[in-house]
Amino acid sequence: METLKNNTFRRRLNKLEDPDFRLAWALYLESFPTEERRTKEDQGRVLLDDSYHFDVIYTNQEVIGFILWWKFEQLRYVEHLALDREQRSHGYGSQILEQFKEESSLPIILEVEKPETLVQQKRIKLYERLGFHLNTNEYFQPPYSQHQPPLSLLLMTWPQKLSSHLHNYFIHYCHSSIFP
Repeated sequence: METLKNNTFRRRLNKLEDPDFRLAWALYLESFPTEERRTKEDQGRVLLDDSYHFDVIYTNQEVIGFILWWKFEQLRYVEHLALDREQRSHGYGSQILEQFKEESSLPIILEVEKPETLVQQKRIKLYERLGFHLNTNEYFQPPYSQHQPPLSLLLMTWPQKLSSHLHNYFIHYCHSSIFP
């Protein structure tokens, strides 16, 4: 369990049967469209992988969000980050990512939608304020399901722009663990 600030902490879940998984799963389904998320069956499978972390965020003992991420030898990859609607714009997202950055010197990669809407633009600006760099190279996220096409997204990285070495490592090594 990682302690954040203001009675806020993060706890890793390891099984679908965890009592707080149901709450976090409902937020996951609400926060991400079908093409950007796993099935519950696939989620159960990746929970068994030691590299994968399903961390629930609590404040005052109440589930307020989650950060789902992978730890690899050369980087950490934030797959999903979400907060309950009522908890947004209170600084929790920034607090979670600041703490996450402090926990390791490994580079961090996360994916964002192209800045076509105001919400997407604001999300990128938030990550930039936190020290992330927008990489404008063409990137396609592999599908979570065989029946879906790859998604055209952008990568953001911390603490610096994505090197070709790290890009290749992410695509050729990490993707095979992350995507079914």
